[in-house]
Amino acid sequence: MGAGWRDIAGQMALSLGAGVGFVLCSFAATMAAYGALYGLRALLVAPSPLDGAIASALGFAIGGSLVTRAFLRAEGLTSLADVGLGWDARGNRMMWSGYALGFLAAGLLAAGLVATGSVRIHVSDSGAPALRDLLFWMAFFVAQSFSEEIMTRGYLLQRLARVFKGWGAIVLTSAIFAAGHMANDGATALSTLNTFLSGIGLGLALWRSGSLWLAVGVHAGWNTMQTLCGAVLSGHAVRISRFEMAAVKPDFWSGGAYGPEASVLATFLLLAAIPALFLIPEKRGRLAAATVRVRN
Repeated sequence: MGAGWRDIAGQMALSLGAGVGFVLCSFAATMAAYGALYGLRALLVAPSPLDGAIASALGFAIGGSLVTRAFLRAEGLTSLADVGLGWDARGNRMMWSGYALGFLAAGLLAAGLVATGSVRIHVSDSGAPALRDLLFWMAFFVAQSFSEEIMTRGYLLQRLARVFKGWGAIVLTSAIFAAGHMANDGATALSTLNTFLSGIGLGLALWRSGSLWLAVGVHAGWNTMQTLCGAVLSGHAVRISRFEMAAVKPDFWSGGAYGPEASVLATFLLLAAIPALFLIPEKRGRLAAATVRVRN
């Protein structure tokens, strides 16, 4: 093996090792933050059914952010903007534009499932959830999407891109993202494929725009709209409206216990959306500069 190949192999091993270390450290930090927040809330206020969700969202967001900053600083980078999380006018615009796109896409999926007779949506007789619960869950989905994005398409994607280039890093992180959902209730081969495809789309949104906020927004809007329609979300039943979605056709068409994300219609929607993301003007800016700076 020549020196050039040895150098490439060494860089690949370093990137994979850094990626594994990042995932393990993120998991440890988020579990610690989760435990601390859950315990603190139990000490300060009366227990609530939402305690677990609150601690989970905040714990993962805080833990992921702290570990990302630590790994960036270890490589001579100083800001979350180096992974596409600069919060300025453009970041704000990317976030809410993404939210609207994700919201619309999930609405199209729900409408398509109803139109094809795969599911039906009816109004529950149990009454509407309180407004504060609705607002809580909307905020929760933003925090939850932020935590998942920063841990799979933040530092990790950037580090892998230094060796495997953009598409290689997107594929690898999408595989990790899909694997993380395989243990969810009702998961199927089709749900795993669709989660992988959604990871490709979210990674491409980041790589084209240079803003992780765009991916966060799409992710949050998608999750919010699905639950507003009464759908099961990735195997989790979260009720935030009076609507309830029930499967009519077999799992292949309706998504079954996993929800619409496991339906073949979701596959077609994702396959159509991925090429459309190339319409995003390529503007990686600081994202690309950080990748090149560390690689050199």
